[in-house]
This record gives sequence, structure tokens and C-alpha cells, in this order.
Amino acid sequence: MVDLSGLDDFKASDFIDPANRKKINTGHNGLLMVSIDLIDEDPNQPRKEFDEGKLKELADSILFVLHDGKKRGIKSPLSLKKNGDRYVINHGARRYRAAKLAGLSEVPAFIDEAHTKDDQVIENIQRDNLSVVEIAEYVTAQIKAGKKKKDIAEQLGKPASFVSEHAVFLDFPDCIRSLYDLGNFKSIRALY
Repeated sequence: MVDLSGLDDFKASDFIDPANRKKINTGHNGLLMVSIDLIDEDPNQPRKEFDEGKLKELADSILFVLHDGKKRGIKSPLSLKKNGDRYVINHGARRYRAAKLAGLSEVPAFIDEAHTKDDQVIENIQRDNLSVVEIAEYVTAQIKAGKKKKDIAEQLGKPASFVSEHAVFLDFPDCIRSLYDLGNFKSIRALY
């Protein structure tokens, strides 16, 4: 049997060069909080197009104030690699841009020096957004729990129409629902 009790005291920050430890703070859940001023986007990353409206929605979501009075913040850390005394983004360029729009001074991150260009392409190709059905089920559950559509929209950083369109999806008549199920229409707006 192997004694792993020593892992209880493990801190990834112990492996960071002490000279750089002053520039980053250990954040929540053992993540690093890295100054946004020390981060550069990868000029060779595969994603070249960023929807400004979606970035604004993401920034609004980051700034959303929760019931306990705290801002939601960034929930998925950026993946970074060292570049001299700076960092380059492996994954998280959208979150980085939204954080800048939101006026954040630092972001949660982890260091992944083994990250490759292939990993960037794979992550962008394999990313599978939530389906209309999955969003509709979430919205419906939130409404059933007593939340107002306006509050759900604010929480998601989406316009009220986004919530309204998804809220009725599960109540569509079979003929409309079959258009989605058969793959004829994937746009919630068209179905709505």
C-alpha cells in the first residue's frame, strides 16, 4: 500500500520560480492568479475570429453579481505557458479578452508547458457547444425553480430574447420539435 497522505499539503505554486512568485498570487482552488498585464495572446493560435457581441456577453457574465454579493468571475482558468518573464495563452483567448473588457486586473490560470499547437486546434475543433435542448432544459429548470427570465438572462450574460426562445422549446408542438430532431432546423430563433 502506498501512503499518499503527503499530497494533502501539495501546492503547485511551490514549483514556480521564486522570482516569478511575486508577480502571481495563488488563487482559489490552488490556481494561480496572474496579472493580465503579464499575459500575451499567441499570435499563431488557430482561432482568428472573435465575435465582439459574444465577448461582451462573456464579460457581462464575468461581472454578474451573485446572490452573496460577489461577482461570478472566470470559472474556467486560462492555460498558459512561460515566455521569458511573461505568459502566452494556450487556451482561453476568449476569456482573456472578456476579462480585459470586464476590467479585471488578474485572471485564474494554470501553467502547461507541454501544450502544443495541435492541442490548440484539437480543443477548438472538438469544442461542442450546448445543444438547443440542453439550454432549453436548463432554462426551464431555472424558471420552475422560481427565477424570472430577466434574471436568468442577466445571469447568463445573454439578451432576454435568448431565454424566452429557449423557454418555449420544450413546449413546441411535435411538428415543430421534429424539425429540430430531424436536423432540418438547428437555430432556436428559426424554430421560435
